[in-house]
Amino acid sequence: MYKGMNWYKCDLQMQTPGDHLNWLRKDPSFINGNCTDEELNESVDMYLKRCHEVELDVIGITDHNFIGMRFLEGLISRNRMIAEEVGRDPLVIFPGFEIEISQGNGVHLLCLYGPSTPLRFIDDKVTALGLHYTGRTNDGKILPSPCTFDQVINAVQEDPTYQGIVIAAHPLSESGMLNDRFLSEHFQKYMLTDNRLLAIEVPGPISSLSKGWQRLLLSGSDCHPDWRRENPIATVMSSDCYSLTESGKGYIGKRHSWIRMSENTIEALRQALKDHQSRILLQDPNPSEDIRYGRIESLQIENVAFLENQTINFSPNFNCIIGGRGAGKSSILEYIRLCANYKIERDNIENLDRIRNTLGPESKLQLTWRDISGSDTFKHDMSDGESKIISREEDIDDPETIFKKLGVQIYSQREISNIANDTQNLLRIIDQITGASIDALKQQESSIKEDIRSYQHEKNKLYRKISERRSLNQEINELQRRWDSFVAVKKENEKRLANQEAKKYLETILSDTEEIVLEWDEKVNSVIKGYELVNLEDKSWSNKDFFNELNVGVQQANGDLAREVKGALQKYKEKIAMLTIENDKWWGMVHNSFEESEAEFLKACEREGLKPEELEILKDVNVQKNKKEKQLEELEIEISELQKSVEKLEELFETLYQVWNQETKERIEKIHSLIERGAIPRIEANNEPFIKVEINHMGDETSFLRHWNNIKVKRNTRLGRNWEEIGGALFAKFLKEESFSTPWELLLQWVENKDKVPSELQEHYDQLVELLSNAQIWDELMIQRINDEIDITLFRDDGSRAGSLLDNGLSDGQKNTAILTLLFTEGTSPIIIDQPEDELDSDFIYNQLVPLIRNIKNNRQVIVTSHNANLPVNGDAELVYALRTEMGNGMVRNQGGIDNEDVRESILDIMEGSEEAFRKRQEKYYS
Repeated sequence: MYKGMNWYKCDLQMQTPGDHLNWLRKDPSFINGNCTDEELNESVDMYLKRCHEVELDVIGITDHNFIGMRFLEGLISRNRMIAEEVGRDPLVIFPGFEIEISQGNGVHLLCLYGPSTPLRFIDDKVTALGLHYTGRTNDGKILPSPCTFDQVINAVQEDPTYQGIVIAAHPLSESGMLNDRFLSEHFQKYMLTDNRLLAIEVPGPISSLSKGWQRLLLSGSDCHPDWRRENPIATVMSSDCYSLTESGKGYIGKRHSWIRMSENTIEALRQALKDHQSRILLQDPNPSEDIRYGRIESLQIENVAFLENQTINFSPNFNCIIGGRGAGKSSILEYIRLCANYKIERDNIENLDRIRNTLGPESKLQLTWRDISGSDTFKHDMSDGESKIISREEDIDDPETIFKKLGVQIYSQREISNIANDTQNLLRIIDQITGASIDALKQQESSIKEDIRSYQHEKNKLYRKISERRSLNQEINELQRRWDSFVAVKKENEKRLANQEAKKYLETILSDTEEIVLEWDEKVNSVIKGYELVNLEDKSWSNKDFFNELNVGVQQANGDLAREVKGALQKYKEKIAMLTIENDKWWGMVHNSFEESEAEFLKACEREGLKPEELEILKDVNVQKNKKEKQLEELEIEISELQKSVEKLEELFETLYQVWNQETKERIEKIHSLIERGAIPRIEANNEPFIKVEINHMGDETSFLRHWNNIKVKRNTRLGRNWEEIGGALFAKFLKEESFSTPWELLLQWVENKDKVPSELQEHYDQLVELLSNAQIWDELMIQRINDEIDITLFRDDGSRAGSLLDNGLSDGQKNTAILTLLFTEGTSPIIIDQPEDELDSDFIYNQLVPLIRNIKNNRQVIVTSHNANLPVNGDAELVYALRTEMGNGMVRNQGGIDNEDVRESILDIMEGSEEAFRKRQEKYYS
């Protein structure tokens, strides 16, 4: 069960029907002074039920001069019964009275006591203030006390038996302490500036009052010094009721105050009034129901080493875990880290291993989370080291998204120191503070880079196509040149070819003649030789004489045929010769023309630088040239389309640079807004914030060098040996030049124009150009953003400059101060820090860290471990969780708000603080 501070709806000035002289007679609950017990109980029940109807939790009964004691007794005795009937917790009843003192024309004061105070003691106190039971009214009127303001304060607030609280009632009414007609300015000033007076009733929230009232009640620097209190007075709103429901005078529910307490005691109320900036709200909605931010409700720990089984129910506001060394404070925070993160990154291996070594198979770590959408339960799984969402039965597609939405920020002192010493980590904090606007820009940046990479591919394709075009143009030019040479010898070649064709024709006729003669001659010979005569002597044929004659005849006929055919062939051969080689009229002329055409052709080839054997090859040149020209036309179309992509690429880079500029602008505006709106504590000497944050666009040299050194260069070369020097010169030049969006643009100018390279780097130019000739290097470089440079300057209490992160003028503790300020200042997700006071001096803790926590704790959950009493006490922790060590195990000693006496004793026993802190705390502990 949660035992820290809660908000209670309170009405601390309530008259009852027991004050029959002032209660409206027409009200149904009215009773006279001689009513029966039955009539009293009926009125009491109506009164209690009405209080529950308007959802009051705490009431202060302040009948004039305590004349309604009998009614108050009835309220107390019937309180629980009526609460059970209506289904609510019993009301917390602070008994008391309203009294009119003798100063001026009568000033009314409210006097309240704790719920356990005997009513007889209060009655005797009224008597001691000069109002005997029989002399508290006269002729139907309330009588004033003869006592002064001092006497009432001393009697009520200084009595060690039962201490009460005095509140100035309705100060602007006729009986109020600030009504000029009824009280002199001297007494007004005297009473208001008396720090013993803890509270004053107001008709509305301070912001709704006049500027003069605001100056007076807030006691700021604009308040007149004579009227300024050491501590601003608490303000409360009350109904000052005289009826159950709405009427011309006050009625139950007309006004109320929200007061935060962990115990319903007069001490808790006194603490609330003393620390009213943290504990009292004058508003309509319930602050508990008005919480819009996510927070950790509880952490259940079972079966772990060095900690007793326990469930910690956290406040949605400021929680402080305290305890001696080894009590388990840090372990609790690390257990939250394990539960609130889907997967733990092993960037803190030593601590992670240590905390996991405290867990076993039977260990149980379970965290309950609540936000405006409801609650979820997360359990750390010991088997795989991951956290699971066990409150949802439905399948979860992407649990990591749910864990990211929690946004729980947990920092150890080492992690804070790492942030202070690494600007890249610091930039993440700045972006965390900047929030949704920077996230949207980073998403836009990522999308643009994806488009750029796509268009860079098109650009590189364009460069390849342009190179292809150059090659193709050269090929076409070469083909054209060869074709032109071919055309120059074409006439001679055609004449030569015609003569070659004619010569070939003649050669064919002569060769064919030889073949014909030879073929027929061989055929005739083969016929004669191949015809075999029959030998008849060994034959038994009949008519042998016939066949003998036939043999002789055939042999004679074959011989005749051979002679005739050979004669004809000789004539044919002679005829052809006469027509060609033996033709005296034509053969010499024809033969000369053959030789002349060949000579003319060879002369033309010599003139054009051609070899005769190349001519046949050149016949296809024109065909090849036409094909190449067609390819070139198609390539030009493709290049034209790709050039549009390059134009788009330039637009994308321009947009990317605009996004980068906007990222810086958003960071600057957010931090400036943060500082100006008053979230960061200010120096009393000049009312300026005690820190200044400067953000320089892409000015982080470490980030630049990280990209620069990613370029692969051989370190044993002259260029490699001077690589960082070249990079430093490039970045320094970039910071001075406003015309370049990135140092890579400047580098590109150097590469393209040697004259632009600084003289001291000229010797490296050729090697630099050679190294950077790779398009892939440029493609990657051009989309690399240099981080913004972040510097934080701290100022001392007197306004003097203590130093900054970049000038190394700050100690480790001061650096942590700067980082803690940023971590605490912005955001609504829970922030959890292990001993934030480590390495910080008490002055900072008291003057900066405590006010900072007080400023933010109503807008986000804060959980810290601490051994410095400033934090829980002056930070007014809603839950102090005190641990003690027994038999090697950390276990709960006490828990609650500092208005809990046991908790205060634990703080005194465990913690320490500065002298000023002790002085402030003493008021809470003992006053």
